[in-house]
Amino acid sequence: MFGASVRNYHIALRAALNEFITLQKNPPMIRLRIGNEFQMVRARLFWVNTIADGLANEQLVGRIQNRTTSPRLSRGCHCPQHLADCSLIDCQFLRQASIERLVMAALGPLSTNNGWNDYLKSLVNDHEVRAAEATLEMRKKLACSILKNVFGQHVVDLAWFHVDQGPNPRGCFGSTSVDPMHAFEEGIVPNILSVILDPLSDTEKSKLDAIALNIVSCNRWDPEYPRMNFSGGFSSLTQLTADEKMGKLLLLQTPLGRMILDKRCAPTFDDQKTAIAMRFSSCKENEHDSENDGESEDGSSSTYQKFTGSPDQITYVNNCLCEHGLHFILPWIHQMIPFHQDILRRTVFHVNRVKGKGRYHALPDEMFLDRREVNVDISDLYCNDKIQPFHRKDLQAEQSAHHSIDCSVDQLQMLLEMLLSFHAAYKYGSSRDEADFEKNVKLMMKYIKNWVRRGNET
Repeated sequence: MFGASVRNYHIALRAALNEFITLQKNPPMIRLRIGNEFQMVRARLFWVNTIADGLANEQLVGRIQNRTTSPRLSRGCHCPQHLADCSLIDCQFLRQASIERLVMAALGPLSTNNGWNDYLKSLVNDHEVRAAEATLEMRKKLACSILKNVFGQHVVDLAWFHVDQGPNPRGCFGSTSVDPMHAFEEGIVPNILSVILDPLSDTEKSKLDAIALNIVSCNRWDPEYPRMNFSGGFSSLTQLTADEKMGKLLLLQTPLGRMILDKRCAPTFDDQKTAIAMRFSSCKENEHDSENDGESEDGSSSTYQKFTGSPDQITYVNNCLCEHGLHFILPWIHQMIPFHQDILRRTVFHVNRVKGKGRYHALPDEMFLDRREVNVDISDLYCNDKIQPFHRKDLQAEQSAHHSIDCSVDQLQMLLEMLLSFHAAYKYGSSRDEADFEKNVKLMMKYIKNWVRRGNET
């Protein structure tokens, strides 16, 4: 069953955290020393951060692992895959309570739920009972489909829903932050290095290896700088630690690096190395590299073609959500970017259209329709102070590189300096450096998109 491993993982995790959860609900008394005096105080325990790699963090928050067409590329930010390289987009950080409310609706009431069972007993005949049960199943299916198609989220009662994480509206989506080493030192940096070094001929690579070895052996580098001991030579990008990849970037800032970059920035380089440049093209068999390959809950996407986004269809979708007790989703739609709005409406339109024949039953507006109650304000889907919707027209303002390296050698060296500065900032920076941090990161993203191209579908 889709997502079964994640559900089992969180059942085990909740059991492991059970004692901690109990202490949160019943804070223990401890003796606190202040100077020469002691005071008995009640300890309030909060879970504020979780340290794990990217794969483990995805499982911790129940995000569907999809590397190509994800509607939510990041655990915390509701950013779709195809907009990830846009430096103009502002992250919209998900609130845990909102996702929890939708998950509870998708799970539906337990078989032992007295409220739901009493409601079924109050119905006049078996026909009404079957209609009510069928409508509840449709409500659960709608919620499941929205979680999967719009949020890229498994239907899992996360262990973090039961843990007090303090005044943090983002909850587990904020406490499982992106690891800079894996995202940057093992992601952006080696990808850029592969664009620069891979197309070079073996003869040129061997010369560069010899020169680089001579430079490194004659210099004693400060240990605070990235490592310069390259496994397999300067041109090899395999069997390197993350710090060695940063060291390779640092070495490209030397006169030797200037010579390499000058050759790579030649406008005719790609034409002369067509055969080697083919390495940047992705394999077709990897186009669907995601955990949910071959798994579909709602049928093929071709059925979405019936939805045109007309005012009548939008009204139909809104009425469908209200009729199935999912009216709390309506305020979220206006906070989403148009891409997610369209997916949500298409999903609801399709699921409700294929429900088949059967009598509709008006469900009561009661909390017993959910697995359990979520006593938090969920009117806002995101916890941004000011939500700024992203418009498609903003994409037209950005240009993409036409060649593997589409800039002058001076521009490329400036980009490498920005990468090294960003690396130093998140490793050794202080709070006073944060003023223009976001602006500079967006500028760096823009230059990467404008000047470096790995290839189509990469």
